[in-house]
Amino acid sequence: MNVTLRVATLYNCDSLRFRARTSDPHTLDPMWRETMLGCIILDLLRDMYQFDMTYVFDNPERNVTVEGLNNASQSYRDMVDVYSRSMTLTQELAEQIYPIHALHTWKLGFLLSRPSNKIFSTFYSKPFSRPVWNCLYGMGLLIIIFFYILKRWEFSVLGGWQNSIAYEALLVVGAYCQHIPPIDPRLPSRRIAYLIFFTFVYIVYTYYTSNLLSNLVNDKDHGIDLHTLADSDYLFLAVNQMMMAIFERPQIYHYNRNISLVVKKLMRIRSVSISDGLQAVKTGKYALLSDFITVYPLMKRTYDNDDICKLVSIDLLSGITKYFYTSKKFPYKEQFKIGFLRIKEAGLLNRLVCTDFEEPKCTKSHIIQISMQHIAIPLTILAVSSVVSVIIMVAERIHYNRNIVWPYFN
Repeated sequence: MNVTLRVATLYNCDSLRFRARTSDPHTLDPMWRETMLGCIILDLLRDMYQFDMTYVFDNPERNVTVEGLNNASQSYRDMVDVYSRSMTLTQELAEQIYPIHALHTWKLGFLLSRPSNKIFSTFYSKPFSRPVWNCLYGMGLLIIIFFYILKRWEFSVLGGWQNSIAYEALLVVGAYCQHIPPIDPRLPSRRIAYLIFFTFVYIVYTYYTSNLLSNLVNDKDHGIDLHTLADSDYLFLAVNQMMMAIFERPQIYHYNRNISLVVKKLMRIRSVSISDGLQAVKTGKYALLSDFITVYPLMKRTYDNDDICKLVSIDLLSGITKYFYTSKKFPYKEQFKIGFLRIKEAGLLNRLVCTDFEEPKCTKSHIIQISMQHIAIPLTILAVSSVVSVIIMVAERIHYNRNIVWPYFN
């Protein structure tokens, strides 16, 4: 194949290998990586078919609007034979250029941290909803009054010397917690009332404990999806290198179902560097738009295991296949197809599209640890109750010392 092919490219393929070995910021650009992949494929095909290459440069940075990019591309589309950068197959492109072979898949999405739990988050209140808790509180108060009335009725009939609403409150609270203090009902009315109430609170207690264990054992996600993200207070950020990849082609609008959900926030999106974007994600107030693999290397160096476990990935565009293209009029399309099959059968294609930018893994601990913030409220109530109990005991001691009555007497 003694010909010279005109290659449309964003970068000079001859210099890409050298730049890939340096810390050039272009290595973070998905368009640069796609061009690099296409250039390597062209080198392999050139070794097979012995052709020469000359470059026709397309610089999309001249005009970042979709219409401007299309006009810029159309101006040289008839002048090239091969495209070095892989692109998405759309109806518009299929009418003008020819897809040779699929190279890789691409996706774009948001990276964010789960909402932080409030410091007074109470795991013990999760089994029941707030209306159920209010119903149990109200019912407990009514039962205390009802038991007090029954006890007074029993004492008026059979006699007795001790009648306290505080003891009935202790009885009801103890029954809810399945720790019932001693009782001595003598009339059938009190016995039946206690039996019905104790059966009821036992059923409530079994429901509570089973739901509590379910909430502790099950590792439930926060259920953040694109709909939830669109309605949330998260602010959108985009990695600098993503802006051209997002707005370069009109195929982005073929996925308008997802785009329409967040289009208002996308119009106000702000571009940041990768390091600044990852730091902003840690705060739990920002969602970073990227193709994920671009931010993974820095994430591994700056995020610890707890930070990684809090991350949520939400795809905006996913499963987008990128193809290697030639011109419709290119006379060696079949030879290139055969060359691609040979590259694929040799395992080179799979090796080339494999990336070292793997997603950082979250190592979850099987030990469930309760922190102080989970038991702060019960400990506070216990401490206050203990202080109040001591004050009451001292007041009783002083009162009965001044008034020589039972149980404090000489």
